This record gives sequence, C-alpha cells and structure tokens, in this order.
Amino acid sequence: MNAISAISSSKIHTDVILADHDTGRMFSDKIRQVYLELPWFTKDADDCETDFERWLYLLKHMDTLDRMPFKAQKAVFDKLLEVADVANLSKDERVLYDEALKRYRDYKNTIDYAEERGIEKGRKEGIEIGVTKGLKEGRKEGKKEGVYSVAKAMKEKGLPLLTIAEVTGLGEAEIETL
Repeated sequence: MNAISAISSSKIHTDVILADHDTGRMFSDKIRQVYLELPWFTKDADDCETDFERWLYLLKHMDTLDRMPFKAQKAVFDKLLEVADVANLSKDERVLYDEALKRYRDYKNTIDYAEERGIEKGRKEGIEIGVTKGLKEGRKEGKKEGVYSVAKAMKEKGLPLLTIAEVTGLGEAEIETL
C-alpha cells in the first residue's frame, strides 16, 4: 500500500516532511509541506469554531465571498480581506492604490518622525528649563540661608530685633524663630 492510498478520504490536513527513504530519519525540521484538501471541508460559516476552521472556510469560499463572515470577530480576517481586495483590482486601480498607499506611508513616516523630533526637542528644552530654574532656586535658597545665618549671628550677639530686621530684610517673627 502506498502513502497516497493510506490517507483517509475525509482528511483535510496533511503534513509532509522530507525523510531518508532507507532510515526514515527526518531530513530537516526546516522543510515541510502542508496540504489542505478543501473539498473535504464541509462546514458552514456559522459552524466554524476555531481560527483554523475559519481560515479553511475562507480559503474554500474566497472566490464567492463579497463580505467576510467573521469580520467582526477577528482582525486577522480584515487584513486578509484587504489583501484579497487589492488582488482583485484592475491594473489602473492597482496603480492608484499603490500611489495612495505610498502617500499614506510617506505622510505617516513624516508625522512619526516629526513626533519623535518634537518629543526629543521637548525633553531637551525641559531639561534646560529645569536646570535654569534649579540653579535660580538654588541661588535664591543659598542667599536665604546666608541671610538666616547672618541674622542668627546678629541675634546671638544680642543686637535688637528691629536692627536685625532692617539689615537682613527678614521679619521680626522670622528672626525670633532662629
């Protein structure tokens, strides 16, 4: 009995590998052929339960489908429908489609690049502003610390609060807390 007659007439999927005739050892796990016998697939669209069955249904009925039966369920079928629609375009329609697709991709790449550059520029400006603001606040805080230390030293020397306030610009309440 040969391999062909051993295959059941109801088998839809056949996975063929290359093997050494004498030893039966697989030649390569990288090379294999998968045969789908679509005439043996008899399910209706509503009876398909798995993605594999949906693919089989779609492949078997592709030439008669105006709309895809599972469009709302699976995004992968949307892509296949798009490819199938493009394949059915006339030569002139295909040229127009390719030009429109090229314009879209160019536009999208331009927008993506501009967005990337904008983010980069925004980060750079943000860092510059942050550093400038940090230095400014640091100087201000440093001056404030210096004023407090002078006021504290004057208070320790016993100078009147009014005099310390006039010299440092601090309020008497602030000087009392030092």
